[in-house]
Amino acid sequence: MYRINSYDKALVDIFSPAEFFQLSDEDPPGIPQNVQCSVSDDGTVSVSWDTLTEPDLLGYAVFAGNSEDAPFLQVTTDHEEEPNFSYITTLETLTENIYLKVRSSDTRHNYSEFSTVCIAARPDIIPPAGPVLYRLDPTNFGLHIEWIASPSTDVIVHKIQRKREGGLQWSTLVEYGINGTIATGYENHLKIGENGGNLYDTIASHLYAYDFRVLAEDDAGHVTSSEIRTVTPYDSGLRGTITNLQAYEGAPVGFSDPFIGLTWDYDDLEGLHNFLIYRSVDNSPMQAYATTNGRGGINFFNVISGEMGKIIPGQFGWEDLELGVPNVDTGGGAQQGGSTTDIRKYTYRVMARHFDGGFSPLSAAVVISVDIRRQ
Repeated sequence: MYRINSYDKALVDIFSPAEFFQLSDEDPPGIPQNVQCSVSDDGTVSVSWDTLTEPDLLGYAVFAGNSEDAPFLQVTTDHEEEPNFSYITTLETLTENIYLKVRSSDTRHNYSEFSTVCIAARPDIIPPAGPVLYRLDPTNFGLHIEWIASPSTDVIVHKIQRKREGGLQWSTLVEYGINGTIATGYENHLKIGENGGNLYDTIASHLYAYDFRVLAEDDAGHVTSSEIRTVTPYDSGLRGTITNLQAYEGAPVGFSDPFIGLTWDYDDLEGLHNFLIYRSVDNSPMQAYATTNGRGGINFFNVISGEMGKIIPGQFGWEDLELGVPNVDTGGGAQQGGSTTDIRKYTYRVMARHFDGGFSPLSAAVVISVDIRRQ
């Protein structure tokens, strides 16, 4: 403020009206540098920057936005004198980051340019949206499972899991995500698309009901499960497959009559009742011929649970001691050594039978020719 003072010969002061005048100042203060920012687990946003040293510095203002291109709103209510500021924000949002920038102002209300934007990640406390297990059907080919993936963009892995109904331990059938796909034993029965997938579970036993679920896990470790659904696999009646059926010729100790021995492998032992032997002699039709448990008896016991009486894995076998009666040469016309009609062709096939009515497919045929004359 300026005014002029004059006085007369009597030294009486007379002042002019006051006038305001100041030097021109249109230079803004410096731009805040080295802006640092973070968000704590309780939602506290902290921002700091280097101190400016202009003598006419008035303070700083902090602005925040939900993206770098969106409008920024001032979160300070006054000019902050210190080079730091904090406030509380919500974490109950799907917006992952907060974008912050700072500018300074001086006493002439000149404003600096904004600082470089600082990006602070919000702590992720929100689990992903749940996947949907929308199909779980028993079929002749196994349990058909279809699901819709979680729509959350931060999901890094999906898991398809199964357990026996009433059980506690879940097993993962398929796991897929940013690190690839793990589907041991299911690679040929799996299709995965951008929005979900489908799977045929060909391993689940028809003897049990199963619970299924789909899990989605995000990059913060939060997991959301689909609805748990329960299903019992369809029982087509077919069980395991008989393999390595072989035939050999022999004679029991102390006897002169030949016999034919059979051996085979079978690994579906749960609930196994016995084996049905089919036989054809020469060109006769194949007929059910004998029943054996392949271990020297007729049947296995029906053991539902527990270790006692369970079938020990290993090879099965059976001996055919009734190969028929050799031809008798009454006309003297046979060549020395006997009739060639005493060499018979035997064809065998084997089928496993289970207590619940299940059965294996008939094995491949094995053929052996034996001279049935007494030695």
